[in-house]
Amino acid sequence: MEVDTHQVQISNFGEPERLTLTEISLQTQAPVVRVAFAGVNPIDTKTRAGIGWAAKENADKLPWCPGYDVAGELLTADGKGSGQHVCGLIGFPFMGGAYAEHVSAPQDEWVALPDNVDLRQAAALPLAGLTASQALSRFGDLRDAEEVVVLGAAGGVGHLVVQLAKQQGAKVTAISRVQNHEWLLALGADCCVDYGQPGWQALVAEHASLVIDCVGGEVGLSLVKQLLCGTDVVTLPTVTADAIIEAGDAAGCHVTGMLIQPDPARLKQLVTLLADGVIKVAVAATFPLADANLAHRQVETGHTRGKVILDCRAPATPE
Repeated sequence: MEVDTHQVQISNFGEPERLTLTEISLQTQAPVVRVAFAGVNPIDTKTRAGIGWAAKENADKLPWCPGYDVAGELLTADGKGSGQHVCGLIGFPFMGGAYAEHVSAPQDEWVALPDNVDLRQAAALPLAGLTASQALSRFGDLRDAEEVVVLGAAGGVGHLVVQLAKQQGAKVTAISRVQNHEWLLALGADCCVDYGQPGWQALVAEHASLVIDCVGGEVGLSLVKQLLCGTDVVTLPTVTADAIIEAGDAAGCHVTGMLIQPDPARLKQLVTLLADGVIKVAVAATFPLADANLAHRQVETGHTRGKVILDCRAPATPE
């Protein structure tokens, strides 16, 4: 199939304004999806800036189209809408390609969506949902009533960790800014702690069985250094993972970083949880595809409640 379409590309690493809407001809033998929405994730912003392993891998392969999360309509072989909505984690971890009006990916990367699933939430689910799920299972199945501490609980991954941990029977302490506490309690957190409060680390360190660190950096380090010996920790930001693992080793904790593995079977289970109302995906902001630079700036604030997505449905015109 050949489709004339638009996608957002970077030709050089740098600031968000490097993101440029470009007209392309998509030629493929794989299934094609007309994209409704695409998710925006921190890995996208870091790669665009030239930071991290995905940027290193793509440095000599520019131009590159960011993005891995997609929800839209599967097209028939003659390019018409099939009526079947799907979502998927495409091109992970290096190829990307989700910031586009049309994308192509192998059949086994797509998960069919029930009619009652909102496409915005479906587009925001794959990478964040799989990250949350795999982080919680990193040290094995959660024990009933195990105490899980979620650092950065209001973010795209964090708010899903809260819900999935509760769904598995854990007691959840959500660490976030105080303005997010009421919302996190409504999602199922048992208690909330403000990381702006002096001594917050000591409030949670004594009872934590498993810590899911969605923040990393100095904030993650400050918590890990006060955890009890033997505490399990999964730190998600890859840029600071080595430093946090080293600090955890010194404290006698079991600390690991992680890179998620595409898992369509588990994504299908997460879609079912979404359809059944067991979990919700919060979409904080939606930007037109042509304004991907603004979406990146929003994510880079580090204070987004839930996820940011791109609306890829509207006609786009390159500058």
